[in-house]
Amino acid sequence: GINAEYGEEERRRKEEERKREEERRNEERERSEEVERNKREQRRKKEEDRERLMDRETEAEMRRERERERERAKEKRERERQREQETEKQERERKREEHWPKEIVILSRHWIEKFTTRAQKFR
Repeated sequence: GINAEYGEEERRRKEEERKREEERRNEERERSEEVERNKREQRRKKEEDRERLMDRETEAEMRRERERERERAKEKRERERQREQETEKQERERKREEHWPKEIVILSRHWIEKFTTRAQKFR
């Protein structure tokens, strides 16, 4: 009687102990799985953020490159325009010199300068 009762009590206690141990292990496993999930989620978010940042940087770099291209094209057009102006100026110069001898051109420039400086003195 008493031994059987004691044995039954011992068996029940051991069974509860085993159940508690199993529950504890299950909770531990669930916690570590949760931690792993969180870590994976963090890594995924970090990766997405990095990709978005890279996309933005790439976009910004492309914008800067397009800006530089426009700037270079503008400078090229400006140089072309100046070259054309210079050519036209030389062309006018040449035609005038064909029409008037150089000495007359120089003399007339001299007199024009002389009269303009004289006129400025009277102001």
